[in-house]
Amino acid sequence: MTAGPTWAQPKPARPAPPKIVKDPPPPPLVGLTALGGLRPAAGFIDDPIAVSGPHLLAIVRAGADVKIARLNLADGALASELAIGAVTPEPHHVVPVGDRLLVVHGVGDLHDAVVLDATGKPGRSWKAARDFAVRTINGKPAVIAITTTARGKATVHDVTLYDLGTGKKLKKKGGALTIGPDGLDAKLDFRPVYFQDDGTVAVGVRGGVWRKRENQRSPDSWAAYDLVTGAWRTDEPITDLIGLARRQPILAAHDGERVFARMLDDLSAVEAWRDGKATELTLDQPLDVYDPTSLQYSLRGDSLWLSLTVDPTNPPAVRRQKADPRYLDLFEVTGDRAVRRARLLLGKTGVRWGWAGDTWWVLEKGAGIGRGGPAINLYKL
Repeated sequence: MTAGPTWAQPKPARPAPPKIVKDPPPPPLVGLTALGGLRPAAGFIDDPIAVSGPHLLAIVRAGADVKIARLNLADGALASELAIGAVTPEPHHVVPVGDRLLVVHGVGDLHDAVVLDATGKPGRSWKAARDFAVRTINGKPAVIAITTTARGKATVHDVTLYDLGTGKKLKKKGGALTIGPDGLDAKLDFRPVYFQDDGTVAVGVRGGVWRKRENQRSPDSWAAYDLVTGAWRTDEPITDLIGLARRQPILAAHDGERVFARMLDDLSAVEAWRDGKATELTLDQPLDVYDPTSLQYSLRGDSLWLSLTVDPTNPPAVRRQKADPRYLDLFEVTGDRAVRRARLLLGKTGVRWGWAGDTWWVLEKGAGIGRGGPAINLYKL
């Protein structure tokens, strides 16, 4: 018997691989509208940023070519440029005073200052101070030179006032602080901890005074001394010695800042500090998704704002086995709460930011460069 034909059995069809649907890319902006900005063709934008009326002022450095760029706050467009390299090749920062600019310049511990008019023509100048500032004295702007000098084993902290227009020295009622090796000004019986208002107001522990009627000395107090007026701005009793001991090194680390934010040492919360008093904040986002070293802050008027940057491999992301987008989250602080108002997607490099009125400016930081960055961008909430 002849065997019949052998029919090959068809192989079962392989199942189609599952279709992988990728997540949509994260939006670069959340709660923000881009206005414009500046990316110089050469050089970089330096860190100091100032505001003059409707303009943001940025120092642009390209070798010996140094300019002050004015950007319109309304749309981020470049309004004008002022070349200053021939007068101040090493500007440190700029202080707008009406239609003039006080340019503080020089490298090292001591700086010089010069007033420029709207065309960049130099006017009055001052030399060799730790810093310069502008403060209104008797209704007129005055230049303040802040100096810190050694006198034997003591350190003398002083301020000198000058008329902005004439350059003449102005009288002041306050004296210098002569701080000994123990941190005490013996004449005032005052131990400064930090300074405010551009170095013109010292804050610290004031020794008590003798009360003849009680036949005893009063307790020490927490006081602020104005070196311009020679008056004690504030003088409050110390009710919490342990709390004061904790506050002093924190305040000293934020010299010159009346309002700031900081991460607690154990990284468990963010604090807002205002005039030496701390408030622990409750964020409306989980704190553990952020890089604790990324905290930044700035004032918008009298309101404190802060930012934190998402760590792509934060603990919740690791548990999900999926990295998070590297967002910078912007928070508004109200009372003891910080509410997220906007998000900005970051690249590999970081940013530095601040407020110019209601406009949020963001300076891109260059890779491996500690100072300045390649571009600045403006946004509206």
